[in-house]
Amino acid sequence: MNDLTLLDQSQRKKSETLYFQLAEELAQAIHAGVLRAGEKLPSIRKLSSERHLSLSTIMEAYRELEDRGLVEARPQSGFYVRAIRHLASPELTKPPQRPSHVVIDPLLTPSVLARINALKVDFGLAILSPKLFPNQQIQRILSQVTRNDPDMIADYGESLGDIQLRRQIARRSLTWGGQIEADDVLITHGAIEGLNLCLRAVTKPGDVVAIESPAYFGLLQILESFKLKALEIPTHPKNGNFN
Repeated sequence: MNDLTLLDQSQRKKSETLYFQLAEELAQAIHAGVLRAGEKLPSIRKLSSERHLSLSTIMEAYRELEDRGLVEARPQSGFYVRAIRHLASPELTKPPQRPSHVVIDPLLTPSVLARINALKVDFGLAILSPKLFPNQQIQRILSQVTRNDPDMIADYGESLGDIQLRRQIARRSLTWGGQIEADDVLITHGAIEGLNLCLRAVTKPGDVVAIESPAYFGLLQILESFKLKALEIPTHPKNGNFN
């Protein structure tokens, strides 16, 4: 069974869940104009009572709509329908149809990072503003954890990552149809380290790696350092499908 088959099965299982079906129903109402931009969605408790569904099911449905960009959460108020702006789709890139070596100017990265850091609003990287994080809550939790276990500050931990975190990830996988155990999970220091490990395991210098275009520049740096060739595959700007 290949990865595409597993992904397809996962999508089918997701479509069978109650929260996804509810999200689909609300999404259709939004697209049809039954629920208009700026209107407030029913409260989680009210919709739970009306539909005889659990609070967690309603919350997951609203989160699904939020991920699609159809609704937005307003603190201490609830969920509201977002204004949908129809923008013209960008043109597809036309990369070379043959694999090529990756060469990045060593002066380019500092220059790009300097320009990004100078921006007041960063659209160059998918990084959330620190103001969007519950910093005070995180600080309280960290203080409590370190008081209960002060030695953890100097502890490297397990090579696979914290066992409690891996267990939570394994439980989380059940929501998308995954059947994994904590020992199947490896915690890395970000996605770049994960890509490094994967490419080291399955490639050798001179191999061709298919990447989407446009691609993250950090991935290009990895390919260059491993002396790998890149075959760029253009992706659709709306649905991400290969063309």
